[in-house]
Amino acid sequence: MLCYAGANRPLWIIKTESFSEVKPTKAAIAGFTSKNRNLKCMKFIWVRVTNSIFFSDGYADQFGGNEGKKMMTKRFKEILLSNCNFFMNQQKKNIGMAYDTWKGSNEQVEDVLVIGVLIELIYYHTHHHCSLLPFQVS
Repeated sequence: MLCYAGANRPLWIIKTESFSEVKPTKAAIAGFTSKNRNLKCMKFIWVRVTNSIFFSDGYADQFGGNEGKKMMTKRFKEILLSNCNFFMNQQKKNIGMAYDTWKGSNEQVEDVLVIGVLIELIYYHTHHHCSLLPFQVS
């Protein structure tokens, strides 16, 4: 079972070129968020093969390309979808190369974290509150 509580970052679920998104709690885990703030958790139980993507905002916020603009979430999703049928090790290489190509000679502006997890998903059910970690695996 996985309990996911995204702090301003959604969970993306990719299945053979289809895309769904689990909306995050609109709160940060640091900074100006109250220490008493609870994050809403979604519980998942596994059944069929699914690729889930956990990520920071650094990949999409990177400046680059021909015009020196941000990559943006839409382009990041397109990169993930275009690689979803490859094995995970090839996805890692392709996503890294796409980032490096986009960034070019520009300086890296933020932390960049992309975690792809191949799991089997049955269903997820309604929110409950947790106050431990942004996500918790059990």
